[in-house]
Amino acid sequence: MTSSDILQILREHDGSIERSHLIKHLRGFSNGHINRKLEELTREGSIKISGNTAILIPAYRANQMLRHGNVNEDCSEEPTGHIQISIPYDNTLFRVLDESDALLAEITVDEGMVDLLKAIWRHGISTNHSCQGIEGEEAWIRFVWYRDVDRFNRLVGHLSRHSGENKWTFHKSGLEISFPPKDIARITEELNNQAVT
Repeated sequence: MTSSDILQILREHDGSIERSHLIKHLRGFSNGHINRKLEELTREGSIKISGNTAILIPAYRANQMLRHGNVNEDCSEEPTGHIQISIPYDNTLFRVLDESDALLAEITVDEGMVDLLKAIWRHGISTNHSCQGIEGEEAWIRFVWYRDVDRFNRLVGHLSRHSGENKWTFHKSGLEISFPPKDIARITEELNNQAVT
């Protein structure tokens, strides 16, 4: 068994698995061997342990995270003209690495998404792309795990019913949500008013 085997099992289980279930998947290996591999992965920042659950911390290259426009179906990029700024992010939710595999302390995002992303990360919800939207187009956020989509919905999904004629829409197998740009401030306020659990 290698560290890659554990990481693959975590990917197959929406990024997290209880230790007892992991042990069942790795039959034939001692608990001591599995625990050593988990400790190695924790030290290198690939996973974190919360209680009895191992949680994958996905890693991205900086050029995968930084988009200067919306990507069309033909993979071309259409510039949005949004002001982009660098902000610190929670690297226990996801990691962004430069070309030499050094961990970056900041990522670049649309200026209009800064407060919302910080509010989402405060609740331990991972994201990997977002856009503040423009006149006539929706704002959107792409999440890393289905469990994060569920948590986001439990926290603020009720706001979608009060969004007016524009509704929130889930895309790309349910990992991306789009919503009217006017809802950014309401979602941010609601997340900031709720206690972190």
